[in-house]
Amino acid sequence: MKYLLGLFLAFSFSSFSYAELTVTQGYVRAVPPGQKVSVAYMNLTNNTAREIVLSGARSAQFMSINLHRTANVDGLMTMRAMDELRIQPKQSISLAPGGLHWMLMGLKGELTVSDQVAISLIFSDGSQQQLQLNVKALVD
Repeated sequence: MKYLLGLFLAFSFSSFSYAELTVTQGYVRAVPPGQKVSVAYMNLTNNTAREIVLSGARSAQFMSINLHRTANVDGLMTMRAMDELRIQPKQSISLAPGGLHWMLMGLKGELTVSDQVAISLIFSDGSQQQLQLNVKALVD
């Protein structure tokens, strides 16, 4: 019984440690049949007094998920992978077209409008936050 109580408390505190990261307006873009790469956007808000470091994401529906930043470098649009995203206390960061975004690569199956994608955000301490993102049309 003590073991189960300890396990429950450990899980509760682990989940609670990033409960203060609010994720809003999250979605994944639908892709045409046969396309294996999509993108996810969302708004992230750190409601705490401490920095939150997001170090990755994963989904059973994709082989890999990487954080990227699109930027204009000398007149050319480039996309660069990022190892982590630091969200300062009380800061909000928007992952949106033309800027920060999650690249979802190696789609295992199809991805159509009204589907949902389960994504786990991974933090620097190894804890995770589970998301369910709706799939939206490529063109609104």
